[in-house]
Amino acid sequence: MKWTPISEKLPSERGEYLITWGDIGDGVVDLAYYGKPQNPTREVDGLCFFDYNDEYGDVPYDTVKAWMPLPRPYTADRKTENSSEKPNNCKDEPQTERRE
Repeated sequence: MKWTPISEKLPSERGEYLITWGDIGDGVVDLAYYGKPQNPTREVDGLCFFDYNDEYGDVPYDTVKAWMPLPRPYTADRKTENSSEKPNNCKDEPQTERRE
């Protein structure tokens, strides 16, 4: 998958997408919905990228530079999937000797 500049093309379907937005530096990567906001913070014509926001309503992004579809979910190989030992995503903090 690669980024698609909005100047070249917009998504053909409504849904969730990764976007690059912002007008400072290279911008920010964020998750956005492409479609018609249900509770927009201001009038929006047509479809747009927006952020779901319970407190402020659906906030349209003004400075979207590019978008890409979400990647497919991770799938473990069968060997790991059937293992009785599950992988741990945390490490124990090393014990330090306590001095009194």
